Amino acid sequence: MVFSQSNDFTIQEVRFESQGITFAGSILKPTNPVAAVVIVHGSDPVKREMDFAKRLAKEGIAVLTYDKRGVGESGGLYVGPSVGTNNIDTTNLNLLSSDANEAVKIFRTFLETKKYQLG
Repeated sequence: MVFSQSNDFTIQEVRFESQGITFAGSILKPTNPVAAVVIVHGSDPVKREMDFAKRLAKEGIAVLTYDKRGVGESGGLYVGPSVGTNNIDTTNLNLLSSDANEAVKIFRTFLETKKYQLG
């Protein structure tokens, strides 16, 4: 796990599993978080949303952002190629929602383990 730090927040690199695939992400932790969010971004092959996550963290929001399936440092195969193709297939949407659910679970575990008290 790699850590970096700014005056407002720290960044920790994380890995989690979904349906046999390893995902790579980043958790941004403000000094005194008031809320928490997992960024589940669009349907194009986009890596984690670090600029947006940093803006949120500067406002006191703990964030998990991750490279979607088959993109960046995450394993698996991206199903696309873009909006309007098989991205809207029920099987693919169920798979992507499973990935997002696992991201939420790992983030919740992280927040509970770190004993963050939001608000």
